[in-house]
Amino acid sequence: MSTFTRSSTGGTILYALTHNDGIKQKPRKAFVTTAAVSHAVFDAAYQSRYTPSQIKRIWRLAGDNLTELDLRKLFSTLVTNTDVDHLLSQGYKITGGRILMNSGRRCVAIRVLSEALHQALKAQRLSNPADSSAPRRVQWSTFTYEVLSLLCLRGMADETLAEACLELDIGL
Repeated sequence: MSTFTRSSTGGTILYALTHNDGIKQKPRKAFVTTAAVSHAVFDAAYQSRYTPSQIKRIWRLAGDNLTELDLRKLFSTLVTNTDVDHLLSQGYKITGGRILMNSGRRCVAIRVLSEALHQALKAQRLSNPADSSAPRRVQWSTFTYEVLSLLCLRGMADETLAEACLELDIGL
């Protein structure tokens, strides 16, 4: 199997050419853009009963108060054992619809998440691109919840966000 990437202004495209039993398959490509990641994160959080203002506050607080290293550790831990191809097939679209803060480009946390997804996808495609047994434990809404949990743990979330986190923790 061979893999190559191409960067553009909107994100990174990862191509994977696979060879199974001497048969060359069509290349699979995945566009990992901050705008599309932002859209998927926003929609999943909205469907998980966060309000649009809460979602924007959570991600803005993360970008303003957490270091890139903290965010990389958090997101890398989440995506390491996740089938990123499967995640990208669940609610991830290249679209101009409802998105987070400036298409996510200025949102440091969304950019770091996009980079973590790209690195994990690249690593998975290099190791075993056809492995369908990889765990699929992370959903798009998981990222917002984990960022909010970290903000609450460090005392950076306001009362409203802390209440939202507690409601999710106890299943309300």
